[in-house]
Amino acid sequence: MLKLLDKLSDVPKPTTYPLISYDLFDNLAHKHAPLRLGDYTIFGGNAASPKIEDADIYVTLAPGVSCPFATIRWDVTKHDAPPETWNSCAGVREVYLPIPDQGIPENATRFKSVITSLCAEVQSGKAVHVGCIGAHGRTGMVLSAIIAELTGEKDAIQYVRRHYCGRAVETEAQINFLVEHYGVSRPDAMSPGGPSNIAIEDARYRSNGL
Repeated sequence: MLKLLDKLSDVPKPTTYPLISYDLFDNLAHKHAPLRLGDYTIFGGNAASPKIEDADIYVTLAPGVSCPFATIRWDVTKHDAPPETWNSCAGVREVYLPIPDQGIPENATRFKSVITSLCAEVQSGKAVHVGCIGAHGRTGMVLSAIIAELTGEKDAIQYVRRHYCGRAVETEAQINFLVEHYGVSRPDAMSPGGPSNIAIEDARYRSNGL
């Protein structure tokens, strides 16, 4: 059974930051709070310089960037499914899902397939790190999609902004993508996440088989 935190107040609000220069993105990306999801934790950060070095799976969202720790790579732009040795690989796995800066996935079907795969990995207890550059827009979009798919939570964007980073999911296009493809609610504000009515009940997720 999967349980989200029952009260937003149970977790300290992550620090929110003003607009910064590109040179500071790497430093900033390492300051984001891990996203707690019941008994699980998902990390967000910089794709080229991940926040943690011992994750099982690294999701790379920045075009042209590679995870320095990966021993096997699933390039979603070339293959709809991971390599045959994906599940049996004892090394570090990388999902290469490039998305333009402040943009949205070019192929929604492929994106949703990756999210479904990541949800299964999270539920199996794997440590997952999601990274772009500043760890706000694209990373926040993926984290919100994971929350929405795993739990059915309509306030997925608000949850990520409250528990991970207040600037997560930066652009209107990214919000629209999540609204269209995951049925989430439109957030009220960028930072610190706006009012949220998230109240997760165990019975609700038991009924969903989570």
